[in-house]
Amino acid sequence: MYLGPAGRTGFNTVWVGDVAPKIRACLHEIGVKWSSINIARVSTGENDLSAVTLWIGVRPESLLAEDAKTAAFRCLDIFKEFDITDIDVIICEEVLWGSAAARG
Repeated sequence: MYLGPAGRTGFNTVWVGDVAPKIRACLHEIGVKWSSINIARVSTGENDLSAVTLWIGVRPESLLAEDAKTAAFRCLDIFKEFDITDIDVIICEEVLWGSAAARG
């Protein structure tokens, strides 16, 4: 598996200016205690043209499955507001190390 930049012209402007604040507000409203939010292209190889992915990291055992499902679908709805429909959402438990672990 490879992680790479989203690589979509204009996407970063919409993400930073409009979408990201709505995503953070949505996660806060649902009670998701996220540790990271990233936009990346997740692929199986260098030439794979997979969808752009919103990757939300949460601490292990901090989120119920039903809340994760609600959060993922609400995030997709936010993207649809901006006519972005070719995106995936992954909510993944992650363990932070080093200085990142001290923040959370």
